[in-house]
Amino acid sequence: MIGYIIRLGFTGLLGLLLAACGGGSMSHVPLEISGGYVAEAELFQESAKDPKEYAFVFMHGKNGRPELSHNRAVVQGLNGQGYRVVSPRMPWSRDKWDAPFKAGREIMLRAVEKAAQGGKKVIVIGHSLGGAGVLNYGTEALPESVVGMVTIAPGH
Repeated sequence: MIGYIIRLGFTGLLGLLLAACGGGSMSHVPLEISGGYVAEAELFQESAKDPKEYAFVFMHGKNGRPELSHNRAVVQGLNGQGYRVVSPRMPWSRDKWDAPFKAGREIMLRAVEKAAQGGKKVIVIGHSLGGAGVLNYGTEALPESVVGMVTIAPGH
């Protein structure tokens, strides 16, 4: 069961994270779900110098993409503090709406698997429609590795 759900203003969280610098390397990884759908995710590796107990999954909002500056600021802020972060391209991205909302849950679960490798505890963050996804997907059973969920300006 999830220990807590936190609701933060987007600019408040950005303010906390923008001071960060450094971080690990970034690579693109495929997240395959049922029906043959494959979502690409950006995987930011944790700092090898200071391994962390936690990792994060960040789900962008409607018509967003992981690489947009406001999404990248959150992801790089966390990674700059040494955390592993997985940021998948959700089915509601700007490129196209090409899968049902429920498919986002499967994508989130694959992203959690990547984030949890090595026994990490995972916190899932969602902005806007990604935040609504966090609230919706959190009502169903989640892997034990998920210890928290955060919404940033949940919409829709």
